[in-house]
Amino acid sequence: MRLDRRNRRRLRLQNLLFVALVLGLVGILAWLAQTWRYTADWTQTARNTLTAKSHEVIELIEDPVEMTVYIGPEPVTRRSIRDLVERYRRAGVEVQLEFVNPETNPALARELGIRQGGELIVRHGGREERLQRISEQSITSALARLARDGERWVVFLEGHGERKPHGDANADLGRFGDRLEERGFQVQTLQLAQMPHIPDNTDLLVIASPQSDYLPGELARIRQYVQTGGHLLWLTEPDNGERLARLAEDVGIRRHDGVVVDAGAQLFGTDTPDFAAISDYGDHPVVNGLDQLSLFPQAVALESLDTGGWHHSALLRTREQSWAETGPIEGEIDFDADAGETRGPLTLGWAARRGPPAEGDEQPTDGQRVAVIGDGDFLSDAYVGNGVNLDLGMRLVNWLVGDRAHIDIPPDTAPDTRVDLSRTAVIVLGFAVLLVLPLALLATGVFIGWRRRRR
Repeated sequence: MRLDRRNRRRLRLQNLLFVALVLGLVGILAWLAQTWRYTADWTQTARNTLTAKSHEVIELIEDPVEMTVYIGPEPVTRRSIRDLVERYRRAGVEVQLEFVNPETNPALARELGIRQGGELIVRHGGREERLQRISEQSITSALARLARDGERWVVFLEGHGERKPHGDANADLGRFGDRLEERGFQVQTLQLAQMPHIPDNTDLLVIASPQSDYLPGELARIRQYVQTGGHLLWLTEPDNGERLARLAEDVGIRRHDGVVVDAGAQLFGTDTPDFAAISDYGDHPVVNGLDQLSLFPQAVALESLDTGGWHHSALLRTREQSWAETGPIEGEIDFDADAGETRGPLTLGWAARRGPPAEGDEQPTDGQRVAVIGDGDFLSDAYVGNGVNLDLGMRLVNWLVGDRAHIDIPPDTAPDTRVDLSRTAVIVLGFAVLLVLPLALLATGVFIGWRRRRR
């Protein structure tokens, strides 16, 4: 087509109109983006969206939340923190976020005791929590602690060889005690021989595998605490048969003789058969939703008794291949009914409650609560990291003190953030990006230039 002045003017007009339409479309899209916001999470594990457990905690937050981040001028880190806080805003939490550079305001940092950059202070309801690690897990856990209506005192008995909540031996409960304190519980130890009574503000009394008998006066105080409505977590062992027998009667629990063994325990990577791997959980708020194994070494089976007005619920059941072995755990062992051994499934844990009944289909929240577990090793430092042992322990404590909504928040996993390629795939990809693609672009440019010269 021959271009004259009139055609050139028409082409210019068309180009100007096209540019104006494109700019107008971009402006409309920008206005829509500012007016209506849409977010989609396409990751495999929805790691850019708050978890269901976080939403449960958020329902407890009514007042505004203040978050102050003490960090230097790091735009990438600040942007990631803003994106994380924005998830809570979209979920309905009124969050006031502020960034403070501790380098430009050292006096304030010293006054508040800021130790390092990247510290987050969360304030709600007149209280505050300080976080060194900023993530959904840490923020949600902090909100759960701030939402508690008062302090929760968890008292561990000591003085008779019990597992220590602040100990660092393999048999102690140091990691479990640390997690309780991280979740806002006040962890305290108590020697009954030095105290005339158990403190009135005790929300939960923990008896963790005593190695010697309590004195008559000490046992009387424990029984009085339970008889007057105190909440109890009792971790017992196979060799604690005669210890606290009267307390077992008080809470409606009877012990089986022997140690629980599992014929298929070696399938779970254990060297001895006296390990019970639990995958069958009862119908109870403590274990609802647990879908992984929990491991119980050298456990004792328990049976509930219909006494004292208690309503018992089985929490942990072994497999049919298990039984309570009364003989020594050595060499080849087998079930012996003539020796009085009990074949599985066996129950290793019971939750008991007594008090006013629930209305309708709702779970009862009032009344007295007791949990008896036939093993204390599962929460020890040596085994607490196996399966869902730690999660189970936290669930037990939260249910016993009546804080079902204040649950433990597990860390998110992100399996789709890494691409594993073989060496051959890496070579082919590098060859294609560094050589083939540039040559293809060069050849395309040469071809277009040659076509234009021929016109």
